[in-house]
This record gives sequence, C-alpha cells and structure tokens, in this order.
Amino acid sequence: MGEPTVQLVVDDGMATVTLNRPEALNAIDATLAAELREAFRALGAREDVRAVILTGAGRAFSAGADLKYLHRRLEEGASAEQLLDELLGPLNDTIRLIRGMPKIVIAAIHGVASGGGCNLALACDYRVAAVGTRFNQAFVRLGIAPDCGGTFIVPRLIGWTRAFEWMVSGALIEAEEAAAWGLVHRVVSEDRVLEEARAFARSVCEGPTRAIVTIKHLLAMSLGASLDEQLERERQLVGLLAGTEDFREGVRAFLEKRPPRFSGR
Repeated sequence: MGEPTVQLVVDDGMATVTLNRPEALNAIDATLAAELREAFRALGAREDVRAVILTGAGRAFSAGADLKYLHRRLEEGASAEQLLDELLGPLNDTIRLIRGMPKIVIAAIHGVASGGGCNLALACDYRVAAVGTRFNQAFVRLGIAPDCGGTFIVPRLIGWTRAFEWMVSGALIEAEEAAAWGLVHRVVSEDRVLEEARAFARSVCEGPTRAIVTIKHLLAMSLGASLDEQLERERQLVGLLAGTEDFREGVRAFLEKRPPRFSGR
C-alpha cells in the first residue's frame, strides 16, 4: 500500500494538511479528494487544533483535477454524474468544511495553483504565496465552467469585472499580481512560505481564538446580510464572547498595562 495522498500532522494546536501527489503536481483524483475531505472532517471535530495549514508536497500546491484520471474514467464508461460524485462531491464538502469550520485555515501556496486547486487555495481564510507562483482558472480551456466554489469566492475577493475576465480568458497570473488583485495576502520567497504560514497560524493559536473565528464567520455572513441583520448578529455573538475567559483576560491585561495571555476559552 502506497503513501496516503493527503498527510496530516498536528503539533501544538496547529495542523498541517499536505496534498501528497508530488509526481503529479498534486493533481486531484478521487482518492485525494476523499482523503482531503476526511482530513478536514477529522480536524473540525478536534478541540486541540486551532489553526490549519493547507499546502502541497513537491513543486506545486495543486495543478487541479487529474486529467489522466478523468480520461481513464471516461474511457471506462463513467458517466458525468459518476465523475461528479467521485470528484466534486468530496471537494465541495471540503470547501464547505474550510469555510464553516471553527478554525482558521491558511493556504501556503507555491509552484502552481490551477483550476480546482486554485479555488481550494482561495477558499482558505489566509493565503500566503511564494514569489513566482502561478494561478489560473483553467476550466474554460477544457470547455467547462469553474467549480470548487470559484464563481462564489473569486468575485467576492476581486469583484465581478475582474473575475469575469480572468475566468473567461483562463489566463495565468503570478503571485505578485494575485496579491495586487486581492487573491492572496502575502507574497514571500519560496523558502519562507511555510515559515510565514506557521507564523500566522501561531499568532492565531496564541490569540483569542474564539474571537478570531467569530470574525471569520461574521465577515462571511455579512456578504448576504442587511445592515440590521448584521448588527443583530454582532450583538448576539459579541454577547457570547463577553462571557469568555479570553475577554476577561483582555480587559485585565489592558488595565494592568501588560500583554494578554489568551487561552482560547
């Protein structure tokens, strides 16, 4: 039995999920899609994990769907519905888990992030890219439309106009342009990508985790809310946070003029 196509390591409150098909630039087949879903399901239930880093082994984050796998399955007579169940079913579940889980998910991106691999990275809460990383929405080049939440996530990051042009052209953009557009937060040298992702993850683990996760969810909910709805959600969730030990510690630390020591409780 070979190595798993997704590796999971947990250390001191921080999980690292690694796409592990380096010989195929971490192209996504049914096995990787299923294992990735199971990794995020497991992490969602772990109270000892506060932050998750998602990255790829070898020379790339992910080249997107494994076209050799798709071609083989079509030659075997698989229907479109079967392929959707095998590949998009678990990938869509993973996107939902990333967006909804009470953890901060950080993408450490290098090499290439293409198609579904690109949208998997963009679904993460915080995104660090290596200099020279190439991003694209390759779908149109294959005669299909974007999936893995691309048509939901991308226009919310960069606006409808730019998202439309990028998606219908299938153009490659490099990390620096991706940062200028708002697709990634930071661009660093390739040897510092994981270090930068871990530094941000560490700041989450050492911070008021419940407040940070609440910010994640409030921002997500704001996209479809009216002002009145959002004000009410803020009131409810801030009320819950006001009862936490971290809030009490934050107030004490401010009054005592010292750095707070948050516990995530």
